[in-house]
Amino acid sequence: MTQPINLGIIGAGLAVKQLHWPALKRLRDRYTFSAVADIDPEKADAITRLVGANKTFTDYRELLALPEVEAVLISLPIHLTAHIAIEAARSGKHVILEKPLAANLEQARLTRDELARYPVKVLVAENMRYRDDLIAARRLIDEGAIGDLILVRMQSLSHVDASDPESFASTPWRQDIQYRGGALLDGGVHHAAAMRGIAGEVEWVQAFTKYGGHDQLTGPTTLSMNLRFRSGAIGAYLFSSTCHNEDAGFLMLTIHGTAGTIEIRDTTSRLLRPGQPPETIVDNAEGGYYGEFLNFYAAIREDQPIVSTVEQGYRDMELILRAIDSAEQATVLLL
Repeated sequence: MTQPINLGIIGAGLAVKQLHWPALKRLRDRYTFSAVADIDPEKADAITRLVGANKTFTDYRELLALPEVEAVLISLPIHLTAHIAIEAARSGKHVILEKPLAANLEQARLTRDELARYPVKVLVAENMRYRDDLIAARRLIDEGAIGDLILVRMQSLSHVDASDPESFASTPWRQDIQYRGGALLDGGVHHAAAMRGIAGEVEWVQAFTKYGGHDQLTGPTTLSMNLRFRSGAIGAYLFSSTCHNEDAGFLMLTIHGTAGTIEIRDTTSRLLRPGQPPETIVDNAEGGYYGEFLNFYAAIREDQPIVSTVEQGYRDMELILRAIDSAEQATVLLL
């Protein structure tokens, strides 16, 4: 019989409503909720009702003081995440926190090191590490289905609608940024996680960025990046939040090997090999959010290893922010 975890929620924004709750409500035998905190009382009340909690706070410290709360979900603007995650760990709570884990690389490094001091479980909510299509693709590569890995090509080109109140780009903190990299960091860490999960660690990076082209978004809005992985494979990554494009999926990944290719187009993936018909790998892929909370539960209750660690979250950030450094310095940079 499972022993549910009492999960407090800090931050009552779109991610909780659109991403986390649909996964958590499938795990009612593993999670219960007693408290929600958000500086906006209306948002806090709405999420409190949604999850069936009975306490609402506008100060997260009051939530952290509750002895019945074992763990917290931190889903806040990027520049607020790090210090609250540290406070939560210091108070003895297990932590699942939204990516990216800090506002810049130095803060991320300090946060990583500080969180390691406390005997609690910490999971960075990077759903790409839990997507069944990416997991299946990595397994096929390991089994030799496409031969030796040659090239990983990632593309995410779209025009973000910041006027839609249900769009993540509509949130004020994503438009008036207080963290390095803007929309490129916010979205790019997902792609960094996917590429690193497929091809391993990156050895060097060279990039170009472009600013502007969007009325609401600031920071670099477009990126072209070349990568070399330590495995010897190379990569290419194109990102833009300003392009009007028919092929506008968020995750458009092509993995080329000496004996075949894997294509992932948002939720559909195929294995392509010469002389053979295309094979569907995963159709209508699970987004990964369910897997995050399943792993978090198993880490706390069964001492299972965390897949999306703080170190992994740090390395995702490092890749994107070093790419921005490369563009600004007009040079190739080692990681």
